[in-house]
Amino acid sequence: MIEYKKLGENIDKNKKQKDNHSDTENYEIIKDELLIQKNLMYRIDRSNDIFKENEFKSNPMEIFLKCLNYAFSNKIKEYSFCILNILLTETLFPVTRKTKLLDVKNSNLYFGGNFYRELSISPISSTASIIFDWSLLDLQIEMTGLFQECSEKEMNYYYSRLTREEQKCLTIFDKTKKIDHRDKLIYKYQNIPKGTFYYKPPYWKVYQFSPFRFEFIKKHSNFLDDRIIYTQSSTSDNTQDTTKKWSFYRSYPIL
Repeated sequence: MIEYKKLGENIDKNKKQKDNHSDTENYEIIKDELLIQKNLMYRIDRSNDIFKENEFKSNPMEIFLKCLNYAFSNKIKEYSFCILNILLTETLFPVTRKTKLLDVKNSNLYFGGNFYRELSISPISSTASIIFDWSLLDLQIEMTGLFQECSEKEMNYYYSRLTREEQKCLTIFDKTKKIDHRDKLIYKYQNIPKGTFYYKPPYWKVYQFSPFRFEFIKKHSNFLDDRIIYTQSSTSDNTQDTTKKWSFYRSYPIL
């Protein structure tokens, strides 16, 4: 597991102590604070570099899976969670949510959750972007693609793969309704009869994400990040053409 180096004591704590010191001592405290702030500006390079030059021409989905494996092997908490940004087709209104990756299959990613009912996504497709941010690894992956609802058969399949505890919670996590107090949520949870079979609720859905753009960012010291972008044009029928070749290029870091 990769660990961060301790860069200094809390700046705010030192500021509160200034009035209790002499001018000489205050000067030393200010000097230490400036050193701490300077150190915070420079990242520490990790010994394990996920990117290899000879891999850049391969399919970006393979690189993503390697990064996902890398995050899992380093015991990153919630390594499979990402930030999902959806641009709704009908209203052109952006919605941002945290969600969990359920599966990767045939160059598509699958997400499920009980919040999609409030999004009212068109059954055809919507444009979306997702961000996996593994700060402890100084690694970030951004994707842009098409987001569309899966069939009921696929939803039932992924629901069956959830843990029994997740299924139990989903029976009371109806985001189409408001809740007065958290105690009401606890009461509903505690009063679910034992031995209950948890059917898939209608408000829990699964969506397929088909990326046509990848951006891999490996952070380095002095903000000299390695930023690699893959692009692929989407076809006219709003489906991803897996036979097309990906093109990639390096871009300047974002600061």
